[in-house]
Amino acid sequence: AGYNYVWTATNGSFLDGNTATTGSSISISWLGISAASLSVVATSPAPLACQGEAVTLYPPFLKLPVGWSITGPADVCSDTESEFGLSDVLPDEASVSWSISDPLAGSIISGGNSPTPIIRWNTFEGNTSLAVTLHLCGVTHTKLLSISISEPVEPDVPEVFTVCEGDLGEAVIMVENAADFAEISWPGNTSGPTYAPTEFGPVVVNTIDVNGCTASAVVQVLDQPGPAAGISINGLLSFPAGRRHFTCHHRSG
Repeated sequence: AGYNYVWTATNGSFLDGNTATTGSSISISWLGISAASLSVVATSPAPLACQGEAVTLYPPFLKLPVGWSITGPADVCSDTESEFGLSDVLPDEASVSWSISDPLAGSIISGGNSPTPIIRWNTFEGNTSLAVTLHLCGVTHTKLLSISISEPVEPDVPEVFTVCEGDLGEAVIMVENAADFAEISWPGNTSGPTYAPTEFGPVVVNTIDVNGCTASAVVQVLDQPGPAAGISINGLLSFPAGRRHFTCHHRSG
């Protein structure tokens, strides 16, 4: 008790306007320069007035990054999720908040106050923007990222594809709007606009359109049995050798 203190600040100013001050506590306004320091020397009361060694503190310099940006896709697909981020690491003391300009476009499902939010896009087609605001030491920075949302193109294939059993592996299913896709895949690692099914049942075609959006469709491959043939005889069942007339007909059902 009774000690005197002398404070000295580098790249900071005392709120009372002095370059050095006494007392057990002080308030300083830092100048925003990284090479900042604060030193204090304690002196015991008279008559000895012994002076201790100076103690120096180098306070961490907190500031928002310069030239930072939002990272993540600018083109997204409806009914999907996207993760976004920041190009620079923030100080732990910084606060973050994200928002979407059009609430009909999507919603932030997690990380709305973190550097890495996840957004769920709704069934929506059009443009919107994603905003992030950073706060630190009374400084606020806001940036926007324009987002284009596309609905996936559906593959145009028949719901039912009927084929004769003998034509399996030869008759082909065709994607009529194949030009809209960057990738078309069928069972068995087959790709391309057409597919020749080798068995009856459901066939799934998966597509990726030119915007990178995925879709799929199911084609039911059905068996078309051939007509049943029968033989009838004009005349007696017993006959001598010679030419006789036979009629071939088909039975339905």
